[in-house]
Amino acid sequence: MKKAAIHSPVAWKLGLVAALGLSIATTMLLAAPSSIARTAGLEAFRETHRARLGMVLVAGGSLFLAGVGMWCVMQVVDAAGSRRVSQGLEFHLRQLTAKEKGHLKPYLVAKDASLSFAIDDGVAHGLVGKGIIYPASGMATLRTEKQPYNIQPWALRYLKKNRSLVEGAEGAPVIPDGLSRL
Repeated sequence: MKKAAIHSPVAWKLGLVAALGLSIATTMLLAAPSSIARTAGLEAFRETHRARLGMVLVAGGSLFLAGVGMWCVMQVVDAAGSRRVSQGLEFHLRQLTAKEKGHLKPYLVAKDASLSFAIDDGVAHGLVGKGIIYPASGMATLRTEKQPYNIQPWALRYLKKNRSLVEGAEGAPVIPDGLSRL
């Protein structure tokens, strides 16, 4: 799902910069000594519109502070959401079936992160559904009826740190032609 334009980092930065710039400009105009305001030709403007300039200063400062506050809240929410997703994915690795362990164990000894499984391998498709492996390409090799799958980098790191998670692996994946790679 695509985020709304308001969540764009560029939109937030532009809004914050505009509010901060407005606040600084009105502060300088209101706080400038009379001699500088007179030299710049702004003394009459400042005296005539002092109340409006004050409102602009308060509004600009409020928008800037609200924007900074919202940015902080979004950072905390994003971090909490990322952690929750990470914990959910790690949960899947701790709840593997013996056959799933059998599919993942070869990744720990492979020199690259890609192995091939049969096109109709339900265990491999289940690991894809859990977000642990993913198809390396959109095309399977129909001649050998195999599909290459890559393991997610986070999953490989987690399994290498916790090798006990693949203990009790049942068998090895059934791969056509007895090959484990394309």
